[in-house]
Amino acid sequence: MTDTESTTEQIPQELFDHRYMQDPHAVTAMLRRTAPVRPVITPNGLKVWLVTRYDDVRLVMNDARVSKNMLGAGDLIERNMMVPAKRRHFNPDIIDYMLNTDPPKHTRLRTLVLRAFTAGRVEKMRPRVQAFADEILGAFRAGDEIDVVDQLAFRLPMMVILDLLGIPLSDTERLRGWVDALVTTDDPASVEVAGSAVVAYLSELIEAKRVRPDEGMLSSLVNTPDDEDQLTGAELMSMIFLLVVAGYETTVHTIGNATLSLLTNADQRELLQREPERIAGAIDELMRFDTAVSTATFRFTTEAIELSGVEIPAGEFVLVSLLSANHDEDRFPDGAELDVTRSARGHVAFGYGIHYCMGAQLGRMEVEIALSGLLRRFPDMRLAVPADQLVWRPSLLMHGLERLPVRL
Repeated sequence: MTDTESTTEQIPQELFDHRYMQDPHAVTAMLRRTAPVRPVITPNGLKVWLVTRYDDVRLVMNDARVSKNMLGAGDLIERNMMVPAKRRHFNPDIIDYMLNTDPPKHTRLRTLVLRAFTAGRVEKMRPRVQAFADEILGAFRAGDEIDVVDQLAFRLPMMVILDLLGIPLSDTERLRGWVDALVTTDDPASVEVAGSAVVAYLSELIEAKRVRPDEGMLSSLVNTPDDEDQLTGAELMSMIFLLVVAGYETTVHTIGNATLSLLTNADQRELLQREPERIAGAIDELMRFDTAVSTATFRFTTEAIELSGVEIPAGEFVLVSLLSANHDEDRFPDGAELDVTRSARGHVAFGYGIHYCMGAQLGRMEVEIALSGLLRRFPDMRLAVPADQLVWRPSLLMHGLERLPVRL
């Protein structure tokens, strides 16, 4: 038996255990070397092929032989479900969105909302985003101990996306609880309860926007003129759900992870404090270094596809590790090191191909404004607990901290 075979066999078939959740970089680094394409079982009991090398990840995300039509994959899910009792049933009214579709439906749905995220329109939002950040940061004082995740990283993007959509900020905590259950939990019952609650809430909200239209993006989607392409009821509800989740969940953990990265890499933090003009350019490197979206959402092969010498047959689910691809030394030399002067162009933290994140520019802006404000206002901030005591969320999709206690 070779050393490679021995090492590979030490990786559990049910890979996504506590060790993985707390240090996915160590596990995926081993996989890139020894088993870059291998079958694993997800926490909800589904057999998938995990892909960890950069070139393979990009190929999968932009190959017509790999489909995202999850609404039509029910039989495939049944066939690959290794632990049926763990299967989670998501409410169909909130999963008929772009990430679960292929062209031409994907093209149509994306076109309907893309106009809200043009470069010019996003840049016009900067004063509003800055005002939200100033409001949050202005309540803190030097010497305070705060939880960056809860008190900044969560609040800012949630305020921004709800403001953009025209959803009351008073509904923040309810939405947060439902999304957490849907994104993090492996308990099928909790997923069903949260899904039903979201559908009921969004149904009421949509009806309210029909009766009392406003300037928010949600209202414009609900009240599309009769002579223009319109979303169906399920598409509308799913689109709103996707915009809320994608509009804040990823940014929450990007801000939290980036803050931790700077607190544990003093030389990089000091460089940005000396030369704050570098911060905007450093955002992509911070996103590459500790990627908030750990794995992309599920895909499946419609034809056999070969990756790193391994053939994945047709009719198999594929899970790509964005976090691993962004540390691939063949694409990013010394990828395990944070270097805010590096050009991280080509990272896949926002995905790749036709499903590339529409809100990428808005996300970068929010992270830049949050970090700039922290570094400027609290130059002496430090971790309030040892780094090895921090706990990461047990989520296959998101890579983010439960809490980030910081002394400002």
